[in-house]
Amino acid sequence: MMKWMLIGALGLTLACAGSDADFKDGSSDNDNSFNNPNNPNQGPNEPNNPPPEEEDEFEFSSPAVAGDRIFVANETLNAVAVIDSESLRISSVPVGFKPTVVAGAESNIFVLNEGSSTVTRIDPETLKTQTFSVMRRANDLVVSPDGSTAFSWFNATKPAANLSGQADLSAVSIITADASYQLAVGFDVREVRFSENGEFALIISADGISRIRVTDITGDAIVPPVSLGSGEVREVLVDATGRWALGRRVGLNGMFMVDLETGELTDLELGLTPSDLDWVDANRLLATFRNDSLGGLNSTAALIAIPEGIQALAELEPVIPPDPDMGSDMDDMGDMTDMDMGTDPDADMADMPADMGMMVQVVEGVEVLDLEIDGLGAAEVAPAGNHALIFSTIGSERRAILLDLDTLEQRPLAFEKGVRGAVADSFGRTFVVIHDRVNEPILPSMTPLDPEYIERSWAVSLVNVAGADNRLVLTSHYPDLATLWSDEEGLVKLYMTFGPQDGEPVLETHQDLLVANLETFATSTTRLAGVPEGLGVVSSERQVFISQRHPQGRMTFIDVDDESRQTVTGYQLNAGID
Repeated sequence: MMKWMLIGALGLTLACAGSDADFKDGSSDNDNSFNNPNNPNQGPNEPNNPPPEEEDEFEFSSPAVAGDRIFVANETLNAVAVIDSESLRISSVPVGFKPTVVAGAESNIFVLNEGSSTVTRIDPETLKTQTFSVMRRANDLVVSPDGSTAFSWFNATKPAANLSGQADLSAVSIITADASYQLAVGFDVREVRFSENGEFALIISADGISRIRVTDITGDAIVPPVSLGSGEVREVLVDATGRWALGRRVGLNGMFMVDLETGELTDLELGLTPSDLDWVDANRLLATFRNDSLGGLNSTAALIAIPEGIQALAELEPVIPPDPDMGSDMDDMGDMTDMDMGTDPDADMADMPADMGMMVQVVEGVEVLDLEIDGLGAAEVAPAGNHALIFSTIGSERRAILLDLDTLEQRPLAFEKGVRGAVADSFGRTFVVIHDRVNEPILPSMTPLDPEYIERSWAVSLVNVAGADNRLVLTSHYPDLATLWSDEEGLVKLYMTFGPQDGEPVLETHQDLLVANLETFATSTTRLAGVPEGLGVVSSERQVFISQRHPQGRMTFIDVDDESRQTVTGYQLNAGID
């Protein structure tokens, strides 16, 4: 299908003849942490690059599951708790020192032991273990879709990363069923991903992407990265096959595309850098453009079909970035009706947005949406690919749009506080929005009715997609862990904990558990017996579990229907229910 592409929204805004155009440079970067001027991730502002959106990445907790068993790290015991989802009986498997990440599939469960720089592989059937040495100070772990292989490395971008002391920043450990090897890759490894079928591992670093066919690794190896071009990369996406990488970087007024098999790099010059990129599904990409640099804070989103949309964009003539001084010359541009518009100017003119200006090109596989609220440049797409929440993390922007990705209907939202990030449930029925706060203490004289009380509080908003409704919920701390319960009957519940962040002293309020019904917006807060370490869903029993710090182990099970609770303490010593 041929779709209209609004070049004005992607970098060249031309007013109608006889009018004035007011062009404005982007202002200052914002790191989403209360305008911190020392943010190391800030990049330079350029005339056609708006201040970057800086979303907090937040994911719902998903425990490692094999068959009817659930595996949960227990740092206090240096063990992994194994929950039988039918009987709720808990057993404990000793692993290494300070286990933090548990991941895996039916065939293998892998446990990262940060305190001992080891990874323990657990056989889900026999619970027998085998432990391998990995990278020094490794703090991250991912497992291939089939559970056959794991990668571990030091990730300096993790919120809890300890940046003091020595750590290897240009290598990863690969753990197979019977050995571990070291792979030399690019500097500052940020992430390890897998192609959809697990054939390729993609190691993303500051130097590019190292693409590895997992079955080829039989020993230590050098896997040099494929370059993503010159300039700081803001974001990179890889398609389901593991061959194509797309992204945005500072200094490029558009996107880049890399063939990871051949190393060929293509820069797609669009006149403006996307402020966010998100997969909608395996065949569609949502690009958001927040244009601070030209004539105000107009915002645009583009749905790009893969691969035809990208191929069509690559064939376009490069867009010439506008001259910031050209506004004074607009009156002299004369009659523009004879301009080459790249297609028949009469074709489908009825379908063109009224405010799209004078320059249009038709691009196969690209559909451009003029967003109804200006100044928005970040997006969170539901895993189901049916809805997106479009917002901004800059300047405490409180407005947002719910976008139906099937009908392209836009519905406005307004929040009580600025936004740091968002996460959606797997069905795309609800979004949970994480808000920012003013970094000042709440004074004893303040009440929740005081605007300053709200500004200085942590909070989340619950967003019901069906009705575009939202509710603000104030919290004592920044969210730490969360999981969602949902079923086909429409019950959707959020369970969120607020454990201490890096260096934060442990308080009683860190034991709080927020429970929210995302259909009715009913909420409750209860205090657990200990500080939470992990949580997840026991689907077969319609329960949620929360593991907590305790010398002999403590776990609470909550019935999702009636909220009744039972706590098992001392299961390491075969103690019973409290």
